[in-house]
Amino acid sequence: DRLSKEILASLKRSDVVERIDKLGFTVEPRDPVTFKSYIVQDLATWTKIAQDAGIQAEE
Repeated sequence: DRLSKEILASLKRSDVVERIDKLGFTVEPRDPVTFKSYIVQDLATWTKIAQDAGIQAEE
């Protein structure tokens, strides 16, 4: 996937990483498959936290 390759390439540039760091973010480049796995796991984690705390989405 071209977009993914371009993003990963830009995240290897020190000037880009430095700018992102100054914004308070951490650069963790991931390929699409790894990123999807991360998102699925993170969603499951936060879903459980919300359910355990009795938090419900507002309409």
